[in-house]
Amino acid sequence: MLRFMKRIHLTSEEKADLECRHTQCHNRKEGDRIKAVLLRSEGWTVPMISQALRLNTSTVTRHLNDYRENKLNNSSGGSESVLSETQTEALIAHLEEHTYHYVHEIIQYVEKHFSVTYSVPGMNKWLHRNNFSYKKPKGVPYKANKEQQEQFIESYNSLKETLNAEDSIYFGDSVHPTQATKLSDGWIRKGTNKPIETTASRTRLNIIGAMKLDDIGSTVSAKYDIINNPIERLWKVMNEQVRNNRFFKSAKDFKQSIDDFFKNILPKIGSSLGQRINDNFQSL
Repeated sequence: MLRFMKRIHLTSEEKADLECRHTQCHNRKEGDRIKAVLLRSEGWTVPMISQALRLNTSTVTRHLNDYRENKLNNSSGGSESVLSETQTEALIAHLEEHTYHYVHEIIQYVEKHFSVTYSVPGMNKWLHRNNFSYKKPKGVPYKANKEQQEQFIESYNSLKETLNAEDSIYFGDSVHPTQATKLSDGWIRKGTNKPIETTASRTRLNIIGAMKLDDIGSTVSAKYDIINNPIERLWKVMNEQVRNNRFFKSAKDFKQSIDDFFKNILPKIGSSLGQRINDNFQSL
């Protein structure tokens, strides 16, 4: 019995799925089973849940055990059914085409199209077993023209082959860093929040830069009041070095930090950026 008394730990996704499933539930028994799991995950003891739901402690314990055994449905006992090999292939193909935000939506699709019932943890296991993970999709430009991109790559490679010894190819772009604190992900100890002072200052710099890949450290830049002329990867390096999670007390500090990147930091690290900043173009 001690195994059944342990607290249930839910991920934020699993909890959201159960909450949503509960709001859509019209069966009282199933609703009590879901509430018992949610309350246990929030630290309620079995006697507390029993009193709140007006159920026997043995019933609550059974509900919690059923969840751990992937049986959170309204049937009495038994393990959930599984997809056949053909159904599995069909579901994989469907999920590669359609992106679902909640696991319960996938469960509903499976029940509707395959007449197979899964619990939330059961479907989570199925997804991980079939190499699915919960992450953001990669955005690509809507109007990306693969043919034009390939033409550019071809013309660029031709240009490289015809360069004279004294010639160089420069890549130019503009960037507009602001003084506002730029928060970024980082390793922070569990159970704590790392405070970083922020400012809403609108102070902005307009910078045009030009770099050549065989000497990134010698990138040239200039600041202007206004820029109407449109090295994306270099700007990311700049943010990592002097902007991310950094608070600037004044516009002067902010401008000095940007200047320091181009005058002091970039010349030192430029030779090490070849793998991050290069001409390995990818057509989309």
